Amino acid sequence: MGQRSGPPRAVSRLLRGLGLARRAGQLRIGVDAVQRAVRSSEAAAIVIASDAPPAVQRRLERLLSSRSLPHTVVLDGDQLGRAVGRERVVALAVTDESLGQRVLELARALEG
Repeated sequence: MGQRSGPPRAVSRLLRGLGLARRAGQLRIGVDAVQRAVRSSEAAAIVIASDAPPAVQRRLERLLSSRSLPHTVVLDGDQLGRAVGRERVVALAVTDESLGQRVLELARALEG
């Protein structure tokens, strides 16, 4: 799901979903926070920016694959950052199961 953008409504819905997770305290922001959330089994779903450095993306995907954790690569770091009140974000972990599933569904909607 490595699209930079998608239908405007789908992008907006995904960004609102991430903002909701942040406001609910169910979001870990940044590569280090995501890795900690994954290792502590706190993460329910992971979002990686499509423009994340390749080495960071490979490292996260290896970690996520080893734990069979659902994830998506979508939008760019600036878009993800704006959704959560930051300048730029490379990775996010949603810690609530239902919010995580919703974020993944919204990300899939960007594919068409």
